[in-house]
Amino acid sequence: MKTARLELVRLVLLAGKSLPSHQVPGDITLQCLEGAVMLSLGAHTQPLRAGELVYLAGGTAHGLLALEDTSLLVTMVLGSGASAGSG
Repeated sequence: MKTARLELVRLVLLAGKSLPSHQVPGDITLQCLEGAVMLSLGAHTQPLRAGELVYLAGGTAHGLLALEDTSLLVTMVLGSGASAGSG
């Protein structure tokens, strides 16, 4: 699903597959629906397992390595004019 200010993506990674380090301009959440991934944030890594959710501020470099077959819900805030009082 995608609107002018929000995008939701179901990301599926098979065990052993990775998503290289990257960043997006807007804030995001990663919710692990099933399976497990290793989330890398620069030199820091942490597991993300089914039922867990993490928030990343816009511009935060991050990468993923699937520890097992995994499904994630990625929610991204798009655009720059979403502050309170605008519109």
